[in-house]
Amino acid sequence: MIDMSRPLPIRVLAAMNARISSWLGIVLGASLAALVVIELMQIVLRYAFNTGFAWVTSVQIELLLCIAWFGVAKLWIERRSLSLSNSIAPDDASQDTGQTPSTISRGRLLTMAIPVATSLLMLAGAIMVFPYVWEVRKLYGGLDMPGLPVSAAIKTLPLLVAMICIGFACVFHLLDDIAKLRKA
Repeated sequence: MIDMSRPLPIRVLAAMNARISSWLGIVLGASLAALVVIELMQIVLRYAFNTGFAWVTSVQIELLLCIAWFGVAKLWIERRSLSLSNSIAPDDASQDTGQTPSTISRGRLLTMAIPVATSLLMLAGAIMVFPYVWEVRKLYGGLDMPGLPVSAAIKTLPLLVAMICIGFACVFHLLDDIAKLRKA
């Protein structure tokens, strides 16, 4: 449910964030299902018919890369990593501590600034790493994957897509956190 008290651009970005997270979930589920089916197929072919496919290992590696990088992107979009969930201040912090309201607001301000700093660092990291991954993609462009007539550059695709999704999520989280800081 999207909070209607937020400004329109934040609501639009939140809807896009939710849609990207949903698509990543579908891709993660499909990748895991494909990985299981391909492995079962290879086991049956190997032990029942004494044969197999040469391309299975290459596809399994690509599927595992998809699961890893898209899973990281989905967790980042949903703020479901331990470091972020532990840094968000609880709403009822003033009831348990016995501190004055001004001390609580400064403490809450600090804990709200931590996700802003984390998003800035993650965005900077994604921006800095992206050109290097793109260069590796170009280097792999002339190589073929073993057993498949596909360029080995496809191995970098999950990382590139995940970095774009993480970058988008960082921009959304930054704007959302800054809007929350302005209210505080």
